[in-house]
Amino acid sequence: MQIKPANRVTPENAAAWAAHFPGLIWTIEVPRSRLEIVKDWRHPDLGENTSLLLKDASFRRRHILPEDHLQLTEFWEAMAAGVPASALFRLSANPRVWLFLQGWPGVAKNWFYHGTLQPAPEYILPEGGCADGGHWPQCRSVANYPVLLVDSESGAVVARNQEAAILLGSDSTKSALSFEALVPRAEAATARLALKIAASEGVWGGALTLKLPSGLTINSEMRLTDASTGNRRLVRLSFLNLAGQKRSSGGGRRPASGTPAGTLVRKVSRASSLREALECMLASHEPHAFDGIIYSDIHADKGHVTVYGAGKPCADMWDQTFAYEGTIAQNIERHGLNYLVVDDTLDSIKSIDWVLFVPRGIRSYFARPFYRHNRLRAVLILCSVHPGAFSLADAEHYEVLAPAFAGAVFRGKPRP
Repeated sequence: MQIKPANRVTPENAAAWAAHFPGLIWTIEVPRSRLEIVKDWRHPDLGENTSLLLKDASFRRRHILPEDHLQLTEFWEAMAAGVPASALFRLSANPRVWLFLQGWPGVAKNWFYHGTLQPAPEYILPEGGCADGGHWPQCRSVANYPVLLVDSESGAVVARNQEAAILLGSDSTKSALSFEALVPRAEAATARLALKIAASEGVWGGALTLKLPSGLTINSEMRLTDASTGNRRLVRLSFLNLAGQKRSSGGGRRPASGTPAGTLVRKVSRASSLREALECMLASHEPHAFDGIIYSDIHADKGHVTVYGAGKPCADMWDQTFAYEGTIAQNIERHGLNYLVVDDTLDSIKSIDWVLFVPRGIRSYFARPFYRHNRLRAVLILCSVHPGAFSLADAEHYEVLAPAFAGAVFRGKPRP
């Protein structure tokens, strides 16, 4: 009997499989933090808000059981690292039913990440089903960067992954190690505050300087995440590498006085306040090019950013402080971006977009970083109430604002 060869995979076959998949199929463009739903699916308890589990960190914290938050943190860090990952978790509204999240990098690693979200198949459920009330799966690091587990009360390092052991040196495993011993005296207060915030609020993100047992001093972007189990208060410390080559200058060379950029620099320099300077930059562009302008003052070493806005949708954004974790600045630093364009904030997976932009009707934005002394210090954000208002192809069009913006925020910037 002759066996016929199996049908080859075709776009039609793939589309048929996707249409019948019993869950959500999604793709994330990682550098832009943009989610695309390939095949929609609605959880019975969440309905049309199901995709917010992938977009909005605050939504996840409200709807997922606290003991399962760490599994989602592990998953998101694996995505940022470009490695395959999976996570089992439960909703607070229905803790007896598990959901299964899967993801894997695309061909262009660290650019696209693909995945699915579905009710957990029986064959992957934790042993004993859902009724054991335990913390399954146990805390484990799939990250390809150093991770420490620290007792938030005593500061003792209770566990480390292989990358952390390599970073700290083999001798560090022979004796007790505390987190505070890794922190220079000048950073001690910031480190203690970071541990406290992570333990109480769930997460802290920022930059810390650490002194390794070898005597080497390093500066690393870090994420501290609550990893408590039972009565033991634990915090997970992730050493996240900063990507890209930083520029030390903010706005480049001072433009000639007769150019549009030079004229704007002169106007902004006369502003009596930061608000007036931002309004001057907003008024300088053609009507409807953008509806608002934001100056984001970056303090990654303290774990926060402060925003100042001008324009109708940004009118109430003044001297507002947000956690560095999940911000535009963090996204720019992690991926070494020269610019960041978000076509539609409703498709974003950055927490700041759901806190700052979506509630104010801002649908798209263009962000440009500014560096001083090789560190990110400010981000210029142009906002529109319309989706798709900006393009990377138009980046040079907005460079006319850069020297004036740098002058306002760096060179003896006017006070608010």
